[in-house]
Amino acid sequence: MNIEMQNTYQEDWAERSLFYNCRMFTEGFKKGDPYWKLSPCIHIGILNFNMMKSPGYYHKVTLRDEKTNELYSRKFQFHVIELKKTKAAKGKARKHPLYRWARLITATTWEEIAQESVGNRYMERIQEEIYNLINNE
Repeated sequence: MNIEMQNTYQEDWAERSLFYNCRMFTEGFKKGDPYWKLSPCIHIGILNFNMMKSPGYYHKVTLRDEKTNELYSRKFQFHVIELKKTKAAKGKARKHPLYRWARLITATTWEEIAQESVGNRYMERIQEEIYNLINNE
């Protein structure tokens, strides 16, 4: 799995993510190994800019047949979270657990961090760590 945060727009971001996934896909694979042993390559891109044209903040990109939409392989995936689009999310999209994490990442005040963290022990732990990092500098 490759996780990348990108704060500023980069025109070649899609190509970079393809490059990293392709390199990761073949890493450690030895001559004579059966191909089913290839591990899935999952790229998670957390972007502070809008890359995709569609309005949603979360996109799962896979290899699919253009005509039938049939999945070609589950072993190559790209998950893109566009942080700037979270404010425009509505209804069902706001109920997805990923939405809260995206909002936590974009929080700029202690109030926003507390609001997004409440009731989620993992987020509350992140809140504590952020507080400790800032106060121990």
